[in-house]
Amino acid sequence: MGGAHIDHVQLDLELACIVGILPRERIEPQALSISLCMGMDLDPCGTTGDLEAGVDYGAVDSQVRYLCTEGRFRLIEVLGVALLRLVLAPPGPGEARAPLAWASVQIRKPSVLRSAVPGVFLRRDAPWAGDGLALADVREVTARRVVLPASSTLEGSPTAMLLDAAPRVVQLPYEASEACTLLQVCFHE
Repeated sequence: MGGAHIDHVQLDLELACIVGILPRERIEPQALSISLCMGMDLDPCGTTGDLEAGVDYGAVDSQVRYLCTEGRFRLIEVLGVALLRLVLAPPGPGEARAPLAWASVQIRKPSVLRSAVPGVFLRRDAPWAGDGLALADVREVTARRVVLPASSTLEGSPTAMLLDAAPRVVQLPYEASEACTLLQVCFHE
């Protein structure tokens, strides 16, 4: 089937994390609402029942939560760009998912202002993400996807998230028995 598809998988998350520039926002976790739309042709998944032809929203939920809580972002704009790069990245070794055509994210901070709810909305097509390895590199946080060849080791911050069929946090250094993809997030404050 040709042409642009409007099919998408939507994931709405409520979480608490360190995000913001105000002194209290750098100490106290605050509520964050994230609505993520991941666009792709859902016919292959919908006609075969093969989850690898679609989006495992449980895996995406785990990855988004890890990125948000480990990152301690100052700006929701930076977090939004990092989230889009994460989901639009071409699948790496071990990732059981189909590539996306486009994605959008809306991030809202419902409790920061008394009578208003600030937020951002970003939408990007897959080519924008490039190889999807560098997710964020700003003064407060570095986030990256790491493709680790078999029999190699990832070192660095205390943990990373293994991006496979059941994403999980692993301790570093991590030695890969087979090629895999990891999400590494380090905050600098």
